[in-house]
Amino acid sequence: GIRVQSHDESLHTKYAWNLYKGQGFQHTPLMHGPLLFHGTALMYFLFGDNDFTARLFVALTGVVVVAFPYLLRRWLGRVGALCASFLLLISPSIAYYSRYIRHDLPVILWALLVIFAVFSYLRDGRERWLYVMAGGVSLSFATKEVAFIYNAIIGFFLLVLFGRRAVAQDWGENERLKSLLGIGLIVVAVGVLVVSLGLVSAGTVQAEDGGVTMPWWGLVG
Repeated sequence: GIRVQSHDESLHTKYAWNLYKGQGFQHTPLMHGPLLFHGTALMYFLFGDNDFTARLFVALTGVVVVAFPYLLRRWLGRVGALCASFLLLISPSIAYYSRYIRHDLPVILWALLVIFAVFSYLRDGRERWLYVMAGGVSLSFATKEVAFIYNAIIGFFLLVLFGRRAVAQDWGENERLKSLLGIGLIVVAVGVLVVSLGLVSAGTVQAEDGGVTMPWWGLVG
């Protein structure tokens, strides 16, 4: 559309334009991951540089996100997949950020790709899904730091699934090892709970240059 670009958009547009013009690109944490800039520079290369093409890479990503539940219909069901796509279609946040040159929509797409690869691998165990998952994880980390959170959620799901399946198995003569595994999983679960509570109920430590927010379990040191 013709909406004026925001501060974030102007930065992303400018540095992507520099890359498109051959002036190079140097990644800094301020700019999140580099993938958005390369994707936007590609749009400039293919269609010219203007406000429309600056948002085109993210807009196309948003279209794919809305359509992606179709690939998950085996688990969601046909009706469930259609409902999921419809809710994404009318979502104000998805609609807004699909027309906003930021990293949010691409990283959502890579997270969905990882979820699809994980469930596909659990279904048939084919090696190719591991490559798809690795690609999705790599792209997510190249897009935005929130990938740490997304992959932690997926990893926690896999940990719980592993524990459930391991406990359900008949270990035969190694039943003692099965008990040790159960204890280890409980310790991991408690550790995750403690860290989560610490992040939620953060305390404040005064430093020489002002207040520094730190979780309560960080105060022990």
